[in-house]
Amino acid sequence: MKYQFFPVYKTQNGRWATPVDAYKVKYDKAKEDLYENIVFDKSVSFDLPNEQSDEQMAQFIKNRFPEKYYSIKDGKAYPIMGRYAEDLVKYWMETYWSKVK
Repeated sequence: MKYQFFPVYKTQNGRWATPVDAYKVKYDKAKEDLYENIVFDKSVSFDLPNEQSDEQMAQFIKNRFPEKYYSIKDGKAYPIMGRYAEDLVKYWMETYWSKVK
């Protein structure tokens, strides 16, 4: 657990959560069910690149910030689904440690 990294952000209810990592969900459909609707703090957003064509931007958003998990507005992606920190650690301990032992 010492070397694991989980980016977490403040939620409106004062807890900490991580937004969906679309890349991980894409290659592990089982993880899709682990996420829930979470209202993140207003400051939690990710800038979209602005030097891309409309076609490139659409593909980027589809792959990195799918509308199922993110809301796109004014050149930013806002997470709308994620996983609370304690649930993420619990899941990691159950899956990782079961393989190591």
